[in-house]
Amino acid sequence: MMMIRSGVTILLAMVLGTSTGRAEEAARPVVEDLSPLLEKARAQGRAHGILGGASAAKLRSQGVDQPILVDVTTVARLRQPECRRLQVELTQKQVLMPGWKAPQDRNSRFEMNYCPGGNPPKDETSAEQTAP
Repeated sequence: MMMIRSGVTILLAMVLGTSTGRAEEAARPVVEDLSPLLEKARAQGRAHGILGGASAAKLRSQGVDQPILVDVTTVARLRQPECRRLQVELTQKQVLMPGWKAPQDRNSRFEMNYCPGGNPPKDETSAEQTAP
């Protein structure tokens, strides 16, 4: 699980993109890391939030103040019971990164296998997709 969090934290520093509006942002819970959103999407099919915590603080320290919107959806069930293939999308609107001349939208999307408690599937067969 620590490896997943570390990888996601590194990825956050490198990516991000489009926003869906201030009203939607207000309805999203602020989360310290992605774990609660990954678990909710695994169990319920989708989850949405705004990333806070150390990752957001690191970006703010670099001058990036726009909220980091997170959308997680289940894209497939895996053979191992209760495990899912999740799509994670991170977005920001009109980010002005150091060295950029004009603000730009930033977006990143990736997929990952996720089992209860943040564990990976136990083997390759368990990680095979069965259905959405």
